[in-house]
Amino acid sequence: MIKRLLYKAGQLFGMAATISLALGLAAGWLYEPNIYIKTFEVVGSLVAAIILGADILDIHPGAD
Repeated sequence: MIKRLLYKAGQLFGMAATISLALGLAAGWLYEPNIYIKTFEVVGSLVAAIILGADILDIHPGAD
């Protein structure tokens, strides 16, 4: 049980990190001169955050 809670906490921190990275790039806090790479990183980070969020809400953990 504790291992599962720690796993969920890690996913939550990972989701927060990917959202922070996307917001930092989008707001200009983090510097990336190439607009194509910057766009890919923002979109990729948001997709990763969505995947991690969906995994946190996993309804059937035994199926993993």
